[in-house]
Amino acid sequence: MKAAVKEPAKVESERPCYTIGAFTSLNTANRAAAWLSERGVPVKPRRAQEKEPSGYWVYIPPVKTAAAAGRISDRLRRNKVEHFVMTKGENKNAISLGVFRSEASADKIKASVTAKGFTGVVVERQFRGVDRFWLDVDHSQGKPVPETTMQAFNARFRRAQQEPVACK
Repeated sequence: MKAAVKEPAKVESERPCYTIGAFTSLNTANRAAAWLSERGVPVKPRRAQEKEPSGYWVYIPPVKTAAAAGRISDRLRRNKVEHFVMTKGENKNAISLGVFRSEASADKIKASVTAKGFTGVVVERQFRGVDRFWLDVDHSQGKPVPETTMQAFNARFRRAQQEPVACK
C-alpha cells in the first residue's frame, strides 16, 4: 500500500504585487501615483538609480610616465589627430581620442588612428547614472485592482510597464 503524499501549501499570494514604471520624470510618477491612489490602488513611490549608456570612449591606455604620454601626443598632433592627455586620476597618462554617441563612429576613429600606426587603441562603452521612478503596488492584503482600472491607467500612461514582483 502506498502512503499518500501530501502536497505543500501554496505560499504565493492570490493577488500578486507588481511595480509600474520606469518613469523618467518625478512629476509624471507623482501624477500616476495620484491617479491610482484616487481609485483606491495602494502605491508606494520608489526612486532607483539606473545606468544608462552615454557613449563610447576611444582612448590609448595610460602609459608609465608623462614624458611617454607627451611623445604619443606629439605623434598624434603630427598626424592631425584630435586628442587630450589625461593628467589626473586613474587614467593619468592615458590619451583620450573622444567620446562618441555611436559605436560605429568610435570604431571609425579607432580604425583611423590604428591605420596611422598607433597600437592598443580601446573603445569602451560609457554609462551614466540616471534617476528612474517606480510605483510599487501591493494589494496582497486587499481586493485586487479591477482590470478596467488598469486598462484606463495603461491608456493614460502608455509608456509605463507593469512587472510582477514578490509581495513584501
